[in-house]
Amino acid sequence: MWRLGLLLLLPYAAFLLARAFRLTLMPMLGSDSVRRTRRMAPAEMVRDPVCGVWIDSRLALDGWLGAERVRVCSEQCRGRLKTLA
Repeated sequence: MWRLGLLLLLPYAAFLLARAFRLTLMPMLGSDSVRRTRRMAPAEMVRDPVCGVWIDSRLALDGWLGAERVRVCSEQCRGRLKTLA
């Protein structure tokens, strides 16, 4: 029975040691893995005129409605936009 307990405890102890190493020593070494937790600055949200979904303006595709540039969410909506114009 104690072997089963030891078998379950060893992986958990290894996980805790790896986590402690990552949180304490990696920032001192200048690793980028800790920097991944930074959040991106919020971007402007735009509404797709075809389907009405809100999308991050950095991810939106350009489409043209007459002479006006509009932002769309996908190639499918860009194709529909061409039929509307």
